[in-house]
This record gives sequence, structure tokens and C-alpha cells, in this order.
Amino acid sequence: MSRIIRMQRMGMRKMSDENLKSSVLEKGKVVTEITVFSKGNKKTFKGVLTDSIHQSEFTRFDLVDGRRIYINPKNVDCFEVLVDGEDTEEDKSSEEND
Repeated sequence: MSRIIRMQRMGMRKMSDENLKSSVLEKGKVVTEITVFSKGNKKTFKGVLTDSIHQSEFTRFDLVDGRRIYINPKNVDCFEVLVDGEDTEEDKSSEEND
């Protein structure tokens, strides 16, 4: 069964590159992205240039420091996009522990 059909059966719709890009651009030109992988690992990417996001077999985006990140979307459960400068839950909990 194709991934698109599975997504439709689960009530999800496939977002095109332009739809994802436009929804992330609403947050600003530079954002922080928290990616939650299917095995529960989290990775935070700070300084994501939203106009560099491109989706194909791999999702690709550039960071302000010049790095380019490639992510296999098959291994991702979800991602969170924050305006740069917002605190994440991890930041808040680490500040409380200091």
C-alpha cells in the first residue's frame, strides 16, 4: 500500500512542498525546528532558513551557519516549528534544574 493511501486512510493529507514552506514561512525567515523521530529521539535545529526548505525523497533545509540538513521523512513522526527566541520545553526544564 502506498504511503499516500495510508496517510489518507489515517485522515492525513499529503502536503506539497509549497504548502509546507508557506505554513513555515508564516513563522518567519529563520526558525527553530524540533524533529521527533519514530524511535522517540528528538533533534533540535536552530537557525533554519525557511526559504531553503525543499521536500522530495529527503527533506532538505539550510541553517544560518551554512550547514545543509537532510532528513528522511519516513523516520519522522512529527516536527515542531518555533520562532527563533522562543523557549522549548527542554529549555524550560533545564532552566528550572539550574
